Amino acid sequence: MAEKHHQQSMGEKGDFNSENTWAQLLGSKVKIEHSQPAVAEGENHASDLKRVQIQVLQEEGVWQTRNYILKEELSGERGEGIRRLRMYDTESKIYKDVLPKMERLMTKMGIQEESLWAHCIGQFNNTLVLEDLKVSGYQTVDRTRGFDYPHAALVIRGLAQFHALSVVLQDIGELESSDFRNFVFDGRYEHLHDFITSSFQYLHRVASQEWSPEWKDIIENVRHIPEIAVAKLQEITKLQEGAFHVLNHGDSWVNNVMFKHNEGTPETIKLVDFQLSHFNSYAFDLHYVVNTSVSSEVLHHVDRLYEEYHYHLTSELAKLGRTNGPSLSEVFSELQRTEFFGLFAAVAVSPVILARQELAPPKDKSAYTLAELEQRKEDRYRTEEYTRRIQVILRCAQHGGLFERLHM
Repeated sequence: MAEKHHQQSMGEKGDFNSENTWAQLLGSKVKIEHSQPAVAEGENHASDLKRVQIQVLQEEGVWQTRNYILKEELSGERGEGIRRLRMYDTESKIYKDVLPKMERLMTKMGIQEESLWAHCIGQFNNTLVLEDLKVSGYQTVDRTRGFDYPHAALVIRGLAQFHALSVVLQDIGELESSDFRNFVFDGRYEHLHDFITSSFQYLHRVASQEWSPEWKDIIENVRHIPEIAVAKLQEITKLQEGAFHVLNHGDSWVNNVMFKHNEGTPETIKLVDFQLSHFNSYAFDLHYVVNTSVSSEVLHHVDRLYEEYHYHLTSELAKLGRTNGPSLSEVFSELQRTEFFGLFAAVAVSPVILARQELAPPKDKSAYTLAELEQRKEDRYRTEEYTRRIQVILRCAQHGGLFERLHM
């Protein structure tokens, strides 16, 4: 089990290059050993992450090595959209309020399992201090390969547990759905209109130029999607009265899940990055992880993953004393109702996830011309792995009747 920590707020100021700041946070004399970026450029797009190692003086006079992650809200132009949508505030509330309540609920119900998240040691202003999961043996998988079935199934099980905990917390009045957005970006698409439509346009242009004639019908269907995409997303992401709603993680792509393995087999997971958490249908988390982060081979077995989700959701709810949840047929019906969100994630988000470093969004866009940035975006749709995945997803959409339903 990870070491438990008491969260501490440090007000408005603090400098984590200063040993005084760490001493104030940890209540002991400290020595900073080193600090470095926690991820490579292109591996994280919504915050600055640093890995810090420090020495902490114990009561018995012995120095103890500790490792932490500093997660800081993006500054300047890069963080403008994040600040506007108060994403840091959402994540702060999750770490300070929601996750501790989930832990207490698990303890109360006698569930002795390792938590699904890193512990938050403290925060100040726009920085969270988190335990470093890497030193506990957790690691991510290669984002360009995606989850194989054992990894994907463990993620689905983790999401089922997270969802079940949120439902029961809401049942007992310890979690208010009104404290969170109903959807990512508040369901506001006016400032994302160009991003949404251009994503489908990039796909259509590349597919028209490079895919074989057998894809002609699907390519023609993709051509008409930009004109309806925004309205369709607004329609399916509205809260459905009386439906089964959960607190979604909201951003469960491959780099936001860490695994601990035993002889190569994944055994436990940790979910990280709760900036996009929102209350709505459980289907959005499922569509997101499947359409952005599983391998092309696993995409042929998604119904099995959805069946596993229903099994684990039902089981986790029962552990928490709740006997009623959606039936398996209701799960599949809800997944079909919200299917276009999965396609949107595959078209708009997955190319960035799968991009090689030279195609990833640059930190400093000023170093590139507009034409170079546009070419970089388009080239993400040409990579071999992305082509494999999106073709499976589009073929499934065709066979499942999604294109017909979009134009009804």
